[in-house]
Amino acid sequence: MEHHGQWEAAFTALGVHRHTLRSRIERVRGLLAADLDSAHVRAELLLASSARQEPGGSDRTG
Repeated sequence: MEHHGQWEAAFTALGVHRHTLRSRIERVRGLLAADLDSAHVRAELLLASSARQEPGGSDRTG
């Protein structure tokens, strides 16, 4: 999400092969039954993800 749908920037930043990233995204797409090509959906996911983290970056659940 941080790379605004730019596959090359995302897989480079994550340090994974492009096929690995695409496979993971397809898995998430299936689990969420959401259109990850939609900017609105990605914005909702980003907000939800950000809400689960404390300001220092640690996860509240752990």
